[in-house]
Amino acid sequence: MRGSVQRWAYVIVVTVPFVVFGCIGGYYDTTLSHLDYNGEQRPASIQVSDPQLYKREDLINERREETEYLKDLLNKSRTIEFAPELEGVSELLMPCQMDRPNS
Repeated sequence: MRGSVQRWAYVIVVTVPFVVFGCIGGYYDTTLSHLDYNGEQRPASIQVSDPQLYKREDLINERREETEYLKDLLNKSRTIEFAPELEGVSELLMPCQMDRPNS
């Protein structure tokens, strides 16, 4: 399970800079000044990558690992005590209380 999380973290760390800098570099330029419906038509292409194939057992095992991980997080969350910090709320309400006349 931990290996799966580390693998996804690695994938994210590696791919995010490529996506961000690729978009900044102008290759995927999405700016559009205006549409020229009467302009000359130019050929274009749509590129699609090859599909990825996974074994059924790999998908089932990955799902089982994710389920166990989420159940573990849920069980750990039941032991955490939540204590709201009311000091911040009372400081925000103090100006409103000062405006009220005493009755």
